[in-house]
Amino acid sequence: MSASARKPPSRERAGSQEDLERFLTMIPYLYENGRVPMEEVAARFHLAPEEVVAAIDRIATLGDDVLEPHQLIDAYIEDGYVGMDIEPAVKRPIRLSARQAFALLVGADLLRAEGYTVSPALAKAIDKVREATSAGQRGQLADLERAFAFQREGISEIFRTVERARAERERIEIDYLADAGEMITTRRIDPYLLWNVGGAWYCAAWCHLRGDTRTFRISRVREARPTGERFEISERFDASRYREGPVYVPAPGDVTVRVRFSPEMARFVEARCADAELEREPGGALVVTRRARSEAWVVRWLLPYGPAAEIIEPLSAREAMRRVCQRVLARYEKGPDRGAYGRHANILS
Repeated sequence: MSASARKPPSRERAGSQEDLERFLTMIPYLYENGRVPMEEVAARFHLAPEEVVAAIDRIATLGDDVLEPHQLIDAYIEDGYVGMDIEPAVKRPIRLSARQAFALLVGADLLRAEGYTVSPALAKAIDKVREATSAGQRGQLADLERAFAFQREGISEIFRTVERARAERERIEIDYLADAGEMITTRRIDPYLLWNVGGAWYCAAWCHLRGDTRTFRISRVREARPTGERFEISERFDASRYREGPVYVPAPGDVTVRVRFSPEMARFVEARCADAELEREPGGALVVTRRARSEAWVVRWLLPYGPAAEIIEPLSAREAMRRVCQRVLARYEKGPDRGAYGRHANILS
C-alpha cells in the first residue's frame, strides 16, 4: 500500500499518543515541583480538574513484574494538591560531561556560600567528580563560575521558607499532614537540618508540640509561616544521626512490626529496607522487622503490596489491616458509584 493510500490514525490511537506525550511532560514536572495545586496543573496542561484526576489515576497504575502500581511512581492527590514520588531504584545513573561535572562543583560551592545544606548524595557526587578531575582541569573552575548562571527551579515556596528559617535560626509555624494522612496539625518548630533522600526533602527540627526532635517531610508541610522568634540548636542534637542514618529516627511510643513478604517481592523489599532487620526463610520469603511511628503508617506502607505482604505481629496491626481490607472489599461488592468519580474517600480512617 502506498503512503498516499494509508489510512489516517484512528481516534483511539491518536488519543493514546496524546496521553503518552502528556504523561512524559507531566511526570517530570510534578516530580521536580513536589506538590502543585490542582488548579495550577489543570491550567498548565490545559485540562479540566476531572481530567487531571483521571491522568493521576492512570499514572499511579504504572508498574512492572517487580515494582507494583504505586511503587514505580507514587502519584496522589491530597487536599487539592497533586504530588508524585519516583522509586529511586528505577532511575538511571547520571553520566556527566566534563562541563557538567565542573558545573556541579561550582553549583555546590554557591549553595554553601548562600547557607544552603548540601545533601549527603550531592556531597558523595562532588567527591567522585574531584577524584576523576585532573589537576590541570581544576584551573578552569574559576572561568566556569563566571560562565554559568544558576536558577532555583523546582523548589517550592514552603521549602524556601523552611530553609531560610534554618539558615537564620528563626522559629516557624507549620501546618503538617501526619504520616497516617488522617489529620493536619499546627505546630511550632525550630528547623535544625535539611537533607535530601531519594529526591525527597526532610527537615530535622525541635517540635514544640511534641517536646522532642522530630523529622518532617517537606512535601507534607501544607503551610509554613515565620514567627520572628529566634532559637539555638540544642547541644544534644547529632546531625550525623540524620545525614548518615535512615530517614526514620525511632522515638518513644513507636511500634515494632514484623512482616512477611512473598519470594517474588523479597529482592525489591530487601533493597528498600536496608535499615531494618531482615530474615530470609527457606522458601525464599523475606521477614522484615522494623520500628514504625504508628499502626496507621504500617497499613499505608503495606496496602499497595496487596497479598505479597502479611503482618505477622503485632496482632493489633493485623487487625487494623483486616478492617481496611474489609472496607476495600465492601466497596467492590457494591456496584460502581459513578457519582463518586473524582472524590477520594478515605478508606484508612
